[in-house]
Amino acid sequence: MHRQGVVLTWLVKLGDVAGLTKALADKNASETARLGLVEALGQIGDDAAFEALRKVGADEQEDEELRKAAWRALRRAKRIKAAAASPKVRRSRWEVSL
Repeated sequence: MHRQGVVLTWLVKLGDVAGLTKALADKNASETARLGLVEALGQIGDDAAFEALRKVGADEQEDEELRKAAWRALRRAKRIKAAAASPKVRRSRWEVSL
């Protein structure tokens, strides 16, 4: 039975970076599972998740696709974090910003 979607969602909700990082370190896990773990770390988006993604992205021994996915997840998480820190406020639909 396929449980990855349920388990990863639960781990993201818990913010279990340590558990996700430990599972990601298992080189015997399937490529699909490891890509899912990378995405899950990107969704958590805290400093520990950023460090785990940087580590995978910089590891020359890892598969190239996994490394690319780690860098993409890191960039996406940073953009989301930056957008949340400075939300754009519109007062009306006719307001023009210069």
